[in-house]
Amino acid sequence: MIKRILAGTLALVSGLAFGTTLVPIQLLNPAGSAAGQAIVSTGSSSAPAWGSVTATALGAQAANTVVANATGSSASPTAFAMPSCSTSTSALQWANGTGFTCYANSATATGTLAQFAATTSAQLAGVISDETGSGALVFGTSPTIGSPAISGGTISNAPISGSTGAFTTLTASGSVSGAGITALFNNTALAGTPTAVTQGAGSNSTALATTAFVQTSYAAPPCLGCTTPGAVSATSVTHSQQEVDTSFTVSSPTTGGTVTIASGTETALIVPAGSLSTLTVTLPGCTAGYNGSVARFSSTQAVTTLTLNASSGSVVDPVTSLTIGAGHAYLCRGAATAWYPLY
Repeated sequence: MIKRILAGTLALVSGLAFGTTLVPIQLLNPAGSAAGQAIVSTGSSSAPAWGSVTATALGAQAANTVVANATGSSASPTAFAMPSCSTSTSALQWANGTGFTCYANSATATGTLAQFAATTSAQLAGVISDETGSGALVFGTSPTIGSPAISGGTISNAPISGSTGAFTTLTASGSVSGAGITALFNNTALAGTPTAVTQGAGSNSTALATTAFVQTSYAAPPCLGCTTPGAVSATSVTHSQQEVDTSFTVSSPTTGGTVTIASGTETALIVPAGSLSTLTVTLPGCTAGYNGSVARFSSTQAVTTLTLNASSGSVVDPVTSLTIGAGHAYLCRGAATAWYPLY
């Protein structure tokens, strides 16, 4: 009985002096653990056990810090303060031996080329795979283009002035339009010495003609009834208020005679010595080549009986007599090969 009391007293004293001791004493067995694990407390209600140390098990760190090795060689990790990169163009950049830094001039997908350094035309051409030509870029306002080769398409609303190049591939099927082009062709007083195609002699179309065309067409004096006039010689006629007939003829027939008006003669003057009882007047042949020609005649003496005919063709309503000073004119209609009276 006394022994039991002494044992209980010793146990009580031992517990008060050294704290609670689990009986029996428990030892951690390395069996079941893995390399790199540590003895991790599982709390106050159970014994510690082997386990891995997670990030959440680390002690509290300052705001905006990471655990990292920012040195240039192998070392234990430490808390590393992160730089502030809160702008839209900022980005974290790792520098070996220094750690994270903030790069504040990074490009964004929504930004333009203005966020980069100035770029030359040659530099831009170096990164384009399908460029054409060389030299500087050209924009839409007052560009200067040297020796362009334009094939197809339409050139519009752009007057060409002061240029030294030439469009070498603008085909006949292409089109050039715009206010400048319209003004050019509407200008009736073209400056300088514009040239045009020389038309053939005798052309009466609306095609443009040079002064060489006029000189070629009138190289020789024109003839009455000619379909193709010749080039004008040095002699010129200057009558603005009257008609001049340089082809008239004068004849003095007797009674029963004949006055023949040759081709190319416009007027025949009949100047007999006295009155004629009978007379024959023969007009030139009326043909398609003589179309529009006029033949006329006048007598200074009366003709009692007049016969009017033509070398070829017919005469419509021929006169049958002439009084002193009377005259008559007939117009050749080539399509009908007939002479028609004018007066």
